[in-house]
Amino acid sequence: MGLKFGRRVRNVWEVIEYGKYKLISEWSPSDDSFQSSFDGSILLDRIAPKLGKRKSELVREVTRREKLLGNMAESGKRSQKDVAETIMGYYGSGPVTGEGEKEVKHLWFP
Repeated sequence: MGLKFGRRVRNVWEVIEYGKYKLISEWSPSDDSFQSSFDGSILLDRIAPKLGKRKSELVREVTRREKLLGNMAESGKRSQKDVAETIMGYYGSGPVTGEGEKEVKHLWFP
């Protein structure tokens, strides 16, 4: 991605309860990528019924957001203005992924 230095998030864990965690995403330094598995997410299991959605819908939405962020990074968008415009475009008119997914209805969840 062109950066020679910087901080990296190495792991993303869900807090299931006090002292109990589940690994959701892990950084691979050899190819500077993340391997994520949201299908096993306990928190998405809990959130889905509260929103009246299936877990698979939430996983699909998280995957879309992951793709959007990856495309932003690859295209070099780093300024607050560029990032904000891209994210607002995602929610306003569909994802800005460069793959013509403009008809996708987005789910909103915190």
